[in-house]
Amino acid sequence: MTIEKMDTKTERFFCPLEHDVIPEVDPMTLEIISNRLRCISNEIGAAVHSAAHTPVFAETKDYSCVLFDHEGHLVAMGEFLPCHQGGMQSTMNGVIKEVGLETFKEGDVVMTNDAFFGACHPPDLNLFEGIYHNHEFIGIVGILVHYIDMGGMSPSSYCPTATELYQEGIRFPPTTKLYEGGRLREDILNILLTNIRVPEAEHGDLMAQVAGLNVGKRGVCELAQKYGAKMLKDVYIALQYYSKGLVEKAIEGWRDGEYEAEDYIDGEGVSDDDYKIKIKMTVKGNQMIVDFRGSDKQARGFINSQWGNTSASVYAPVMCHVDPAIPKNYGCFVPITLIAEKGTVVNPHPTAAISACTTEPGYQITNVMTACIAQAAPEIGSAVWGGGFLAHLLWGTHPKTNKYFVTILESGAGMGGGARYTLDGWPVAALRSANLTVPNIEVEESVYPILYKYRKLAADDKHSGSESGQGRTRGGPGIAYEFGPVGDSTVYSTTITSKYRHPAMGIFGGKNGHLALVEKRDAATGDLKMRLPSKILGVAIEPGETLSCVVAGGAGYGPPIERGAEKVLEDVLDDFVSLESARTIYGVVINQETMQIDYEETKKCRGGMSS
Repeated sequence: MTIEKMDTKTERFFCPLEHDVIPEVDPMTLEIISNRLRCISNEIGAAVHSAAHTPVFAETKDYSCVLFDHEGHLVAMGEFLPCHQGGMQSTMNGVIKEVGLETFKEGDVVMTNDAFFGACHPPDLNLFEGIYHNHEFIGIVGILVHYIDMGGMSPSSYCPTATELYQEGIRFPPTTKLYEGGRLREDILNILLTNIRVPEAEHGDLMAQVAGLNVGKRGVCELAQKYGAKMLKDVYIALQYYSKGLVEKAIEGWRDGEYEAEDYIDGEGVSDDDYKIKIKMTVKGNQMIVDFRGSDKQARGFINSQWGNTSASVYAPVMCHVDPAIPKNYGCFVPITLIAEKGTVVNPHPTAAISACTTEPGYQITNVMTACIAQAAPEIGSAVWGGGFLAHLLWGTHPKTNKYFVTILESGAGMGGGARYTLDGWPVAALRSANLTVPNIEVEESVYPILYKYRKLAADDKHSGSESGQGRTRGGPGIAYEFGPVGDSTVYSTTITSKYRHPAMGIFGGKNGHLALVEKRDAATGDLKMRLPSKILGVAIEPGETLSCVVAGGAGYGPPIERGAEKVLEDVLDDFVSLESARTIYGVVINQETMQIDYEETKKCRGGMSS
């Protein structure tokens, strides 16, 4: 990955792939090794998952596992978080630029999370280890895990009131080695554990990462043993050119032109100001330029996105719209060039606060890219997804153990999916660039002192007669839930989301998705006590109080009156659509007593509505 200055304030970000000779590899061997590399990445994930200690790691699967080649280029991804894996290439580039590939001596493990050197936000801790076969360097295995706390000014290291990176948690530059020559650096481990709030659990997660590195090394060495180190290196390079060509072919199938869209981050933490993210996506032949000029200046608060996160949030939606069989590696990034002004919310100056970069600007970048791609390729595109992870960063003292805890309540990952050309959007689905899993209620209740009152699909009657993802194909609803503390305990919540004011965008006449909402209520009466802003630090949830939450819904595709009346009736019977919305938005009149379509009244109703 290369960053070039175009002028005094504008930068260009791209991924060169340059070799004097592209190795010729037998297609069958290429396919076998490619699939084996992907399987090894998944095996790494299975290993770290089975050894994980915290629910955000073990249940939500907020981690990623990749393999790099001998040049430091991403060569295989496991089926985990696409936005992580694209960003891990930026992190690796930072390591190579700072200390070179020679830092990966046999038995050394590099540990880094420093955005100054290309990494993401502080909670995402990377471990990288060189792979050696008969003392020959043949690649690198990398694992990123989201830690529930990395120190800093507030529990969870999501810091709504932060104004600079230094406040957001401990940082490890690329010069940091957790292991040297196969021996654990106890001094480095102690620095980490001393600076985080739940060291026992996170020590376990760290050792799970280390175990995964061993699985990756073993798998790649077995390939080198079978095919030889030279063949393996040849496949690495040939595979990247193969993927580059396939992505270029996919882009070539889209309509040439310039496509624009914009979205907003609701609030920045320090203030409630909105921040615009704008993209002009240019498709010309088999190349794509993603131009962020016109996006707002960088925020004072924690919603800024550095190049690594910004680029990953572009790559992920592109990969969602090409053939899923294309091997995911560095070559996929080569046809895509990014442009942004320095000092903006998508390319801030180095000291900017960034702890919410993945879920705030990252999700909105994905939204805007999704809207642009839908214009360029309507048949494979989709309306915008809910695009606002409703994060509850909880902490307090557990009444049963009297121990301090920190966690992320992951129900808020369940946003509504955007409608597609021929299919309705997924209900309660993590954004495609995130791929997170919503844990079972019982798991969260068993580990932390909270109790759910309910968790269900957001009901359309909350938004009757208003926009709620209606369309020829409709957007999926987000999740709705209510929870509070157990017994006499008080739980504190830092709440972070968007889509309070700016809903997911419908396309081609489809309606916008429903908005997000967080309210503090009286647990007994349900009376409203406080409507929370989109971003707030440490609200106390006292005994007898609950947080009632709705995660944003996906947007619709195409005019609602083009949806078949029978499908609308099915939606009503399944509680996706209210009777009022069926009549006022879809133009379908349903008899409330018989729950049958009144076709004569429906014809009259639709006749008075424009498409």
